[in-house]
Amino acid sequence: MGKSKQNIILNESEVLLLAMLLQGRGQTPNSTMTELTEPELKEMGFIRENWTVEELKAKGLAQDGVVTSFDEIATRAETELAVDAPFADGVKKWQLPINLPGFRLVMTKFPPGTVVKAHKHPSIPGFSRCGQVRVVIKGSIDYDGKIYGPGDWFYIPNGGAYSFTTDPNEETLENYMYQYNGAAQQPLRFSNFDLDFN
Repeated sequence: MGKSKQNIILNESEVLLLAMLLQGRGQTPNSTMTELTEPELKEMGFIRENWTVEELKAKGLAQDGVVTSFDEIATRAETELAVDAPFADGVKKWQLPINLPGFRLVMTKFPPGTVVKAHKHPSIPGFSRCGQVRVVIKGSIDYDGKIYGPGDWFYIPNGGAYSFTTDPNEETLENYMYQYNGAAQQPLRFSNFDLDFN
């Protein structure tokens, strides 16, 4: 992911999230804070969670019709659509170049023995509680006392804290499906895990 200084125009969902963050820190939200650079967002503790269709188009990674893992855009997506993985080290995580309004599809590669630290995804009032489905493709995930191998899956709704560890002997690959926090037409591209809206 590049260190672009280009301003990102925040959508209504993102402005709401920023206001909630500032209020939670005892600061007064500034109604003019609707355009920020990605480094400015990172400085405030925001992480990149997804790319919009408009951003995919700008990168030349949006296409109509069938898209497969053998396509050139699938290879490019591994670097150009990288998303943040702040709760573990050495993880490679990227969004697939597929337009499914309301959802994002992500592939994640975990080094052997990865420990994903306890965290929870915020649930924002006025929007769906959302959540995530993780499907193991290769290796395994030890979650909540069970070992999930290839073909196994689990769903975690937003607002619930969780952690897990991956196969100690080999790389683990998973497919991660996440429902957008925010309105379907205004998905949150960024999130901040200091926030707890439950």
